[in-house]
Amino acid sequence: MNYTNILKNCRIYVDMDGTMVVWKAAKSLEDLLEKGYFRGMPPYESVVTAIKILIAYGANVYALSAYMEENPYSVQEKNEWLDEFIPEIPAEKRIFCPCGTNKWEAVINASGGTPPQENLLLDDYSFNLHQWKEKGGVGIKLMNGVNGNNGTWQGEKISRFLPPLSIADEIVRVAAGIYSI
Repeated sequence: MNYTNILKNCRIYVDMDGTMVVWKAAKSLEDLLEKGYFRGMPPYESVVTAIKILIAYGANVYALSAYMEENPYSVQEKNEWLDEFIPEIPAEKRIFCPCGTNKWEAVINASGGTPPQENLLLDDYSFNLHQWKEKGGVGIKLMNGVNGNNGTWQGEKISRFLPPLSIADEIVRVAAGIYSI
């Protein structure tokens, strides 16, 4: 598949927790508030590598992640995580919004009030994908082995268990349907 032609003007927003990052369940609320909680999560290597492939082929990739306002370390730790595992996403392409915030609205706010014209969200949480779709965006649900048991998302899906190039190809396939080539 010719990545360059499809991805030259793409804006792909990628969730972190449960999508790029292995989400570990907390034993208590106090665990979620501890320093180091977000920083210590391992990556989904296949997804991180797929994102790096897309960026290498010219995709305009943003990290789009919710954070806990109650945890004063969460944004800093998510930035540190990105710096280590996917520094190809620069600071100006990292959007953080409080938990419960509509991610589409967060993107609009981060872009100075200009709604994205063409966009794609890769996320593991159906609620976020439904909100994105309601605003006219295209969503892809990352199946991470934990989610997707209720069948509420009927749109595009990609398994994190695929090889990185297959994940990248699937994202390009979906992008090809929404972007001018």
